[in-house]
Amino acid sequence: MKIASKNHSKTSHKRDSNSIGFSLTELMIVLSIMSIMVVMAIPIYSSAMSVAEEATAIEDIKTISQAVDNYFMMNGVLPKTLAQVGFDDRVDPWGKPYIFKPVADAQQLGKKGRAAKRAARKAAKATKKILAAAALQSSTENAIFSTNKKGKILIDVDGDGVIDVKIKNMDLSQVQKIFLMALKLDANDMPVNSDYDLYSLGADGDSDVKIDAELSKDDIIRGRDGNFIDRAEKY
Repeated sequence: MKIASKNHSKTSHKRDSNSIGFSLTELMIVLSIMSIMVVMAIPIYSSAMSVAEEATAIEDIKTISQAVDNYFMMNGVLPKTLAQVGFDDRVDPWGKPYIFKPVADAQQLGKKGRAAKRAARKAAKATKKILAAAALQSSTENAIFSTNKKGKILIDVDGDGVIDVKIKNMDLSQVQKIFLMALKLDANDMPVNSDYDLYSLGADGDSDVKIDAELSKDDIIRGRDGNFIDRAEKY
């Protein structure tokens, strides 16, 4: 009986050893599979987060834009800052404030009469020329402004003594303000909006005057006077 007990004990011990070894192997396999799944899941999760953040920024811009448009309808002029429509403390999903830049001449759109409309159209054309000139330089600090005898505003974009742009039907302070604001321009150097710009700097927290520039591609922008709100690279 004792010998049988010994044999039984050895058999039991051997079975337990085999059982433990098999469990460790299984554990290693499971851990390997889990590691692979985690590596695969990280970019998927990151992509999903980016989509969610961009969707939030798009909805924010829609909401702010509606508030700005309502302000314009009630007052006949655009607000100068987002504080006037209650969104001065709103930040995008990446923690940066939304950028709001009203086109100076959009203020004229609230005035009635054919003369005001004609003046607004002329100002809009001049504004496009000014903004296109500003887009030629990454910095506008060297620009020189002057007025000729005929009352035209002359802009030397890079300060090299060569007049790059001539503007009429606008005063000097107006031209300087629009030039230095450097509103968003498309691939053809045309403003993406005729009333106001409203955009997020995107995940990189940086931007450029041109929406097709590398720094602008992830910006969430309002374009075509509100008919487009999405990533700048989709414009």
